[in-house]
Amino acid sequence: MTNRIRFIDGLRGFTMLLVVYHHLCCLAFPTSFEKASVFNNIGMTFRMPLFFFISGFFLYSNNYTLQLFKKRSKNRLIKQLYPTIIIALIYCATCLDISPLAMCLESLKCGYWFTLVSVDLFFIGATLLYFCNSIKLSKKYQILLLMLVGSAGFIIGIVAAKHNLPTTDLWKLFNLYQICYFILFFFAGTIFKIVYNYASPFIGGGGKRSLSAQYVSARPIIFCKLHLTQ
Repeated sequence: MTNRIRFIDGLRGFTMLLVVYHHLCCLAFPTSFEKASVFNNIGMTFRMPLFFFISGFFLYSNNYTLQLFKKRSKNRLIKQLYPTIIIALIYCATCLDISPLAMCLESLKCGYWFTLVSVDLFFIGATLLYFCNSIKLSKKYQILLLMLVGSAGFIIGIVAAKHNLPTTDLWKLFNLYQICYFILFFFAGTIFKIVYNYASPFIGGGGKRSLSAQYVSARPIIFCKLHLTQ
């Protein structure tokens, strides 16, 4: 039986409810209701960052071998990227009066940007983790590398926005602004998974104590292990 991480399952369910609620506001109710919905506006501020945080959490593996990299890459292409492209092309041809090229040059890709950016971030993160595993980089330096790359991407996105680069065809074609903006949240999830893996053998009792209580009790162990591991 697969061990479930209950608080992650809860976050996934919560963000899915936010997405359903947002689309109901956009499609099933008047525009005025959407603008007046305080809860929807609040949810929009953290819904997508939380999704990418959870995606980054599930990216991490203690031993990111070439075999694992190939297996996960194949799954991403077959189960996520290819179906997204096919459905998007069918949607453009049957429901929208735009060409596939016009859709590719649209920043939101007619609503399909999320799955495309998710695949992009997976390959960036998986490549980094495979590289770290190949050179036997310790966990604390993996965390540092992920923090540096995530922060650099986020800063590049901010600078690019100030110079209106996200409005150019190149940035819209490859969703570069979304990648830069969400990569920090994505790698934050990966870093959290690294820390969680260190802490989980010591905190235990998932249903007996709150997550915060488990974390507080495990902090000294997490700190020592991350700083002493070579």
